[in-house]
Amino acid sequence: RILFSGGVLIAENLTNLDKLIDVNIFEVIALPLRIKADSSIARVIARVPE
Repeated sequence: RILFSGGVLIAENLTNLDKLIDVNIFEVIALPLRIKADSSIARVIARVPE
């Protein structure tokens, strides 16, 4: 709660990050489920510009 109230979000157990090793610029999009809890499952996407 302390981190979240300070604007810090934590994403754990992300996969396929090795595909971003040679990418200099990318956008991270997190799509969490809308539930009232301290944490939530989220779909996290990395968007690489063309």
